[in-house]
Amino acid sequence: MRKGTVDALKKLAPPVVRWPGGCYADTYHWRDGIGPQKDRPISFNENFGTYQRDRHSFGTDEFMEFCELIGAQPWFNINMLSASVQEMKDWMEYCNRSEKTSLSNQRKDNGHAEPYAVKY
Repeated sequence: MRKGTVDALKKLAPPVVRWPGGCYADTYHWRDGIGPQKDRPISFNENFGTYQRDRHSFGTDEFMEFCELIGAQPWFNINMLSASVQEMKDWMEYCNRSEKTSLSNQRKDNGHAEPYAVKY
């Protein structure tokens, strides 16, 4: 994360930050952005006709850290175009489940034992 961006947004103190934004949310699959960055899939971001490689280096856990650094509540935009309702339920389980499940254990393995308590 860029320190200048974090510092500037911390001063602005936004109450809520949404992610992923815009058209990217329509193609984003949250599982591509968790776990060790070296193991994340590389795909093409075809939004806006740029066809840039997406290494998924900024994912759920990085976003949650970013929100914590700037003091904002996270707002997850769900993928309504190319994902399923189950995928979205799984994302919330990964983020919020306190009981031991495969997904909450995966969050713990990815460095965050406590639930994130995402509201939005």
